[in-house]
Amino acid sequence: MPAAHRATGLERVDCPGQRKGSRRCFSQLTPYHEAHCAHKTMGWWRVAGQWPARWYGKTDDDAVIDVPPLLRLLSDALAPISGPVFAGIVRYSSVNMTNLEGVCFASGATYAIRYRRKYCAGPRFAGPFPYVEGPLEILSPDVQSFLSQRARMDPRQRCHYEDLYVGMLIAQHPQLSLVNLATLLGRKDI
Repeated sequence: MPAAHRATGLERVDCPGQRKGSRRCFSQLTPYHEAHCAHKTMGWWRVAGQWPARWYGKTDDDAVIDVPPLLRLLSDALAPISGPVFAGIVRYSSVNMTNLEGVCFASGATYAIRYRRKYCAGPRFAGPFPYVEGPLEILSPDVQSFLSQRARMDPRQRCHYEDLYVGMLIAQHPQLSLVNLATLLGRKDI
């Protein structure tokens, strides 16, 4: 695909009844477009460790981070925890491993297990996995290193599930402190 089209996620397609190159012939979303933010997320976690840090984070492009409270959160709430840390607004979901779509979402582990048993049973489903929602994901260096060795881009990945893919990989960590910061991060989506 030409670079100009790759940037927009549009691809020239054959459009019956339209002359070649018309606007209507650039209207289909490509798999690249559907996967770009999942691939950016995987790419970030693969390279983040090249900058030494006490904590690593990722946020969504529509989130606002207030730095002084964030620094207090890191020093007061997370610094006392020893060992590997994965922190943020914790949710749970299973994954359809055929198409990598999240299924049976829940805000707590108990309901995630119930939904999995009732609605997402079968060999093509895995989980439920804990994951951290996009407003703020925080990883200790050892968890970032663990994730960087496993983060891969897959053409089946979709933007809506990028945080779930991270959680699915981190769930393989042998020892982890999963810290739910939902009550400390304030309101979201307002």
